[in-house]
Amino acid sequence: MKKKKWEHAKTKGNKTESIAKDWLSKYNCKQEDTMRNTRRNAKYFVNGEYLCMAEIAEKYNISYYVIRSRIRLGWSIDELIQPVGYRRKKVNHE
Repeated sequence: MKKKKWEHAKTKGNKTESIAKDWLSKYNCKQEDTMRNTRRNAKYFVNGEYLCMAEIAEKYNISYYVIRSRIRLGWSIDELIQPVGYRRKKVNHE
């Protein structure tokens, strides 16, 4: 009978790999989801839900780097999700 990868890791003494796989299977989540669910990620309230920059980029089909630069430039949330050719209106400060 062929052993599974994580069973082989247990017999060799690599406990961290087996613990991580057990934890991920126990909570039925992907590693991608656990990496986004960290304290370092800033969440933004977009159209009724809290999303991180990567989730905004995926949902609205905009590059992550475009989202990041728009946030750094101080764009509002409504302007943030506009398509890539969008230009902001200039404001006179006179």
